[in-house]
Amino acid sequence: MRREMLAAVCAVQLCLGAGACFAEPVADSPRYWSGGVGEDELEHIRLIRNDYNLRVLFALKDGTYVSDVRVEIVDERQTPVLTVDSAGPFLLVDLPRKLYRFKATYEQLSAEQRIDLRSAPAKEAVFRW
Repeated sequence: MRREMLAAVCAVQLCLGAGACFAEPVADSPRYWSGGVGEDELEHIRLIRNDYNLRVLFALKDGTYVSDVRVEIVDERQTPVLTVDSAGPFLLVDLPRKLYRFKATYEQLSAEQRIDLRSAPAKEAVFRW
């Protein structure tokens, strides 16, 4: 319990200090990275994107990127897998090869997508509001 709490505190400090956010697995939680604000973070995404099998972009219909998107991922048994607020328009997640329901909420507007990682080595998704 103490180790999980320390990991959570460190993850929050990294998110607040750097703008981007990443997390190593804690218990059954997947590894993820969120960010994409600024040239340095965009370059970082280019370097690490292949380490994650789910790559998600959040934007408005006019193409403007958005952050502070509430993300909820559940598996096919409706078991919560990840709940996080995005630190930028990009979210990279490393998930087991299963079927998921991905819900993204931006300014009280929610959108859902079914994400099937069972047969694809990687998947990209875009959420637009």
